[in-house]
Amino acid sequence: MRPVVAVVDYAAGNCPSVLRALALLGIEARAAVHPEQLEGVTHAVLPGVGSALETMRSLRESGMAEALAGHVAAGKPYVGICVGLQVLFEQSEEDGAECLGWLAGSVRRLPATVRVPQIGWNLVRDTGAPAHLAEALGAHFYFVNSYVADPADRSVVVAEADYGGPFAAMVVAGNLCATQFHLEKSGPRGLELLRRVVEGAPC
Repeated sequence: MRPVVAVVDYAAGNCPSVLRALALLGIEARAAVHPEQLEGVTHAVLPGVGSALETMRSLRESGMAEALAGHVAAGKPYVGICVGLQVLFEQSEEDGAECLGWLAGSVRRLPATVRVPQIGWNLVRDTGAPAHLAEALGAHFYFVNSYVADPADRSVVVAEADYGGPFAAMVVAGNLCATQFHLEKSGPRGLELLRRVVEGAPC
């Protein structure tokens, strides 16, 4: 089955850029503003720009948090980007946000020893990604973040980067696959990894 992707548009995300990236890859995709727009799709992508608190507030008020939970419970792939990775966990230090809680752990602020936010290219190292994803790692990808995930189960971390210390750059758990970096802003390598994430899902 060819993938049909819903990119969640919650007004604070990066939906247009992700839709353009998917179009360049020839992957059918559409914006999803309302819960019913997740019906009939194979994948849901949650791109993140902004705070975890505002993201969660928007998802809950729109009913999209519940719809995404149903999508994931049905075994369909979820792809998170940046804040879309962070909200997978239980809570974030950013404004004390209570997140989706699909993965155990929390989100912490980058250490005071480095300039925050991290903005720019950083090397992402494979630490145990599935083979079809690992082949596209070991390169520099584009980050814009002040917070990083601290999973309780380190086995979900399949790639790391270093900024004031190593941190989770990519997590995979069943039909959940998410990156702290921006796939859609990371040039040809980012597009290739995005293609592999979508076409190879579940990861």
